Amino acid sequence: MSATVPPAELTYATLAEAVQSLMSVTVPFLSALLAADLWKTARTARLLPTLLASALMAAAVGIFGSLVSAVALAVASAHADPWQNAGTVAVGGVLVQIVAQSVGTGLALLLRSPLIASIGTIVLPMGLWWLLGSIEPLQPARPWLTPYAVVQSLLSEQTSPVIWAQWLVVLLVWGGGLNTLGALSLKRSRDARS
Repeated sequence: MSATVPPAELTYATLAEAVQSLMSVTVPFLSALLAADLWKTARTARLLPTLLASALMAAAVGIFGSLVSAVALAVASAHADPWQNAGTVAVGGVLVQIVAQSVGTGLALLLRSPLIASIGTIVLPMGLWWLLGSIEPLQPARPWLTPYAVVQSLLSEQTSPVIWAQWLVVLLVWGGGLNTLGALSLKRSRDARS
């Protein structure tokens, strides 16, 4: 990214958006693998430690992406103020990865197959993003209901309380909703085996 953008236009936000977006594609795959193990392990495997480990892994990936973006910017930028809102964008990068991982764990808990869940982490959010964008009256719902739209907002140089609220709604819908449904499915399956 730093090689394709003219140094005079390169900012932390432009780098971080590309880095974090790319990483948010793979984070759900790893989370799907972690959560899928809950279906394979003994009844004693617990959901909360798995979700916590997955969230910590996502936060570490987000921090790594923020550091990589900072190093690349320090080396390549000639922009007058390349660090504008860097702290907010860095925090946004961690939050982006947490949403991404929660989609992966939720879908793996629901679908049981890490491969199908991994594919679903791309197809379902991007499909909804496309659908909401193709129906004009529904376009304002995009940043409130789709991870991709909230990623673009969180990693921009301009954030606001509305953007933070949108992230929270997306986390509750995609993270909270999918993981709650997945946990209920796991519990029903384990109860049936008892």
